Amino acid sequence: MTLTERAAQWRAVLNRQQSSGFVIAEFCRREVVPVSTFHWWRRKLAAVASPSPRPSVDWVEAQALPVPLYSEGPAVRIGNADGLWIEFAASPGPDLLRAALHALNAVKGGAPC
Repeated sequence: MTLTERAAQWRAVLNRQQSSGFVIAEFCRREVVPVSTFHWWRRKLAAVASPSPRPSVDWVEAQALPVPLYSEGPAVRIGNADGLWIEFAASPGPDLLRAALHALNAVKGGAPC
């Protein structure tokens, strides 16, 4: 049985317990399920259902500049609410853009890095 299949099976068990009216210990006794395993799957599936929220990023705008700042490719400039800007010679990939936004969010009114 795959992990996905086991997760689906345990979702069904958790749903049955909720609708059964029995407390977890009694439900597990009737279903012959270890209470510790029930709790482990409940935590595991809750973590998957509600992943950690992404940190918010305060940025003012992202813009393609009409005239590249560098000799080749389109330039991209992003900034934060404190007026700090990062400029790219070409469109950044998602990882680089995420890192730049994180850096802009981390610097609050300080000197440019």
